[in-house]
Amino acid sequence: MKNCTECQGTGFIVIDTGNTTAAKECVCRRLSRSRSSPGTPLTEEAASTAANMLCETLAFAPKSDLGRVVITNALMKMCHTQEEAFWLIERAANLHARWDTCGIAGLRQILCSRYTPKDGVVISSTSTYPAGIPSEQGIPESEDIASSVRSVDQRGSGAESPVLKFAPTDCNLNAALRPPVPDLKPSRHKM
Repeated sequence: MKNCTECQGTGFIVIDTGNTTAAKECVCRRLSRSRSSPGTPLTEEAASTAANMLCETLAFAPKSDLGRVVITNALMKMCHTQEEAFWLIERAANLHARWDTCGIAGLRQILCSRYTPKDGVVISSTSTYPAGIPSEQGIPESEDIASSVRSVDQRGSGAESPVLKFAPTDCNLNAALRPPVPDLKPSRHKM
């Protein structure tokens, strides 16, 4: 890998597709990795099932067989194993409600957050998630963030927490993170 003339030893080749910049894994990097991937190799039948699951889950996903074949082919190019493909579909369904916010590029971005794609093309940013995919762990809805910050501070060295310098102890950080709920009550004004 160090003496590769294609990637200058980085292991990746930058590809500019116009709207997106991606990194494709260099041949030297692929050869240096183990050739066997744990799990069941992805078959066209399993990829088709995964594509159908996704299309049944996301709003505005392709309904025709031709549209689903495009997704199946993309899964075949990206995923080594059935486990990768089904994890990808489940994660996409958890992150997206609509196909137009996900698409093939979104699927690739999600896959790249955990695995190296079979075709070596890596995407870390899309218009929906420009800073990358959110963590799978997330913050539990029931956890009080302000209490967590205060409890961490109490276990510390006794010094004032830099987080608490900017957050008053009486504020509700959980509420501040949630988007406002619109008032959908009908107006009482007569027209």
